Amino acid sequence: MKRFFKLAESNTTVGIELSAGLTTFMAMAYIVFVNPQMMASAGMEQGASFVATCLAAALACFMMGLYANWPVGLAPGMGLNAFFTYTIVGELGYPWQTALGAVSSQAFCSWYSLSLDSANGCWSASRGTSALRWGPVSDCLSA
Repeated sequence: MKRFFKLAESNTTVGIELSAGLTTFMAMAYIVFVNPQMMASAGMEQGASFVATCLAAALACFMMGLYANWPVGLAPGMGLNAFFTYTIVGELGYPWQTALGAVSSQAFCSWYSLSLDSANGCWSASRGTSALRWGPVSDCLSA
């Protein structure tokens, strides 16, 4: 495990990483309970929303840890969920199925455009910093 995650290169230990993982889980565990209640307000079934929230968070965290070797906790965003529930479904009156399709389309378009930018070398994540470093605009435009 130490070699796979390159713990020595990151100046950390298994114990520190387990402690950090537990702390991160405790800090973001509320979303497992709040998100399904919010989705139920939009008309979605609360049990299915609970399972989907757990699976989405687990899959995203495992992919970040195993594929990217970047220890970041990821879960469904509460801001977008509130917009979905209280504005699109609540105020505008669209059915939750239509709203979910719109949000999913937006997410795919955002992911796709970011993928194209990263393939052109316009941005990269640096493990030594907490933010993305963006290259000069001229690098992105000439690619």
